[in-house]
Amino acid sequence: MSWWIWPTTADVGIRVFSSSESSLIDDAITGMQNIVFSDISPSRFKGLVIGEIEWKHELDRPLDRMLVRVLEEVLYFSEVENKWVIYSKSMISDNQISVVFTYVDSNDIQRDVEIKAITRHSLEARKLANGESIAGIDGIPEMIGPGWFASIVFDL
Repeated sequence: MSWWIWPTTADVGIRVFSSSESSLIDDAITGMQNIVFSDISPSRFKGLVIGEIEWKHELDRPLDRMLVRVLEEVLYFSEVENKWVIYSKSMISDNQISVVFTYVDSNDIQRDVEIKAITRHSLEARKLANGESIAGIDGIPEMIGPGWFASIVFDL
């Protein structure tokens, strides 16, 4: 597992550890979607109509803010366009992020909870140098670089 649910005082968050910047984004999406619906594995949606959409955005902000932007887009797809993301594949170039989202119809999904917003409280996303560590917290293991780390809190 490269993401872990992180209970906070009033809301819930996730902590993510990945080997690359692009996989950090994909793992954060998976973690967020699993907060809302406990099983988003593609096999769970066998028989439902599945589609793909590509989303691109200029890299015009730091990684933590870009991560919030991507997660907000996933929420938008779900709430406004009725596209529940079950898988993503991110690619980052020098000046752009491109994410291919695989989705099913949101109307076919019974949600456990609803995320209202991605907060900036305790928001962090960055590269960990070789040997650098992030202490474990609330049952989440210590994360030791090299790798990419993110901490995101959601308003439920």
